[in-house]
Amino acid sequence: MTKVYPHQEIIDAYLNYYRTKKEEYWWAEEKINELIDSPTSLAFVNELIQACHNEAEIGYVAVGPLEDLMTKHHLVIKDALSELVRKEKKMRQAIQGVWLAEDSAPRKTLDEILKKYDLK
Repeated sequence: MTKVYPHQEIIDAYLNYYRTKKEEYWWAEEKINELIDSPTSLAFVNELIQACHNEAEIGYVAVGPLEDLMTKHHLVIKDALSELVRKEKKMRQAIQGVWLAEDSAPRKTLDEILKKYDLK
């Protein structure tokens, strides 16, 4: 039977893994990969970004969970993500750290959001 972890526990472990590189927190990476299989996980990814303490942590989440979520579900999350970029400073920082293949559909969605808010 798979253990169910509360979101805050996953967030804490994921960021602690980044901060400490201790293997005891590695499980959080796998749990996040499972969560982002669903487009409804945008709220979770936003919680993760809001829990970051500095730009380096935001960048870590941007090139990991946020980038993966956009790659998988960019069309489904586009409007909600755009609204979060408008409202949340940390999400504005994070969205600028996402790297997607040029001329890919997810990249076009990213570029639309960046252009809408005059971000690079």
